[in-house]
Amino acid sequence: MLWLFGKWNNLTLPGCYGYIESLSSNSMEFAIFRILFLLFIPQPASDYNTIYTTLLCALEKEKRYGHDAGIVTFDQPLYTEAREIVAAAPEGSDLSKIVIRLGGFHLLSSFLEHLVILCKEVVSKRCFL
Repeated sequence: MLWLFGKWNNLTLPGCYGYIESLSSNSMEFAIFRILFLLFIPQPASDYNTIYTTLLCALEKEKRYGHDAGIVTFDQPLYTEAREIVAAAPEGSDLSKIVIRLGGFHLLSSFLEHLVILCKEVVSKRCFL
């Protein structure tokens, strides 16, 4: 949204991906935590190599800033593949320490989907009693 606002005000800004990269390249010191944008990877999102590259990039950022664990949030289709990659990593390795989160929207929609399925089962059981 900031990028679109800047373009609307005729500010000289790089392209969208360059703008995101400039946001994430801030070398500001921090004490507790920091939320970073990972670089854009121009590959198919559902490819295991792309997900693995993303996890390695997050691991590199984690080491650079001295964190003990990194948290990476994925959407629903990529979440299970990322969990498989982390689960396949040798126990105790740096990759096995990465925490994979399901995005908030997808977590809520998954919960509501299961709630609807449960309600349908209850209604169908009452009809047959």
